[in-house]
Amino acid sequence: MNHLSQIADKLSQYDLDAMLIVSEPGERYAVGFQGEGYVLVTREGSRYSTDGRYIEAAQKQVTGAEVVLISRERSHLANRSLALWRSSPPWSRPRRSPTRPLGRF
Repeated sequence: MNHLSQIADKLSQYDLDAMLIVSEPGERYAVGFQGEGYVLVTREGSRYSTDGRYIEAAQKQVTGAEVVLISRERSHLANRSLALWRSSPPWSRPRRSPTRPLGRF
């Protein structure tokens, strides 16, 4: 069982655009899976990013969130930046998309 929809519902109550969950207990609570990854919850959707050790199990067990593989080229931070950029209203986005970062994260 996961609690992604409950977390997303509470975001507006606390005037938040998103919540990044990085602790193991928080990960287990949010997505119902304990590997090693980060959970990003926005009002529009959720993403769970993890590395290659847990990706297959996460893809089978995590529901209600997009499961993303991180790599040296695509770190947790880069994935979060892109997800936040995509979920923000077009008028509030910076001109430059984070899909091609200036430097490595």
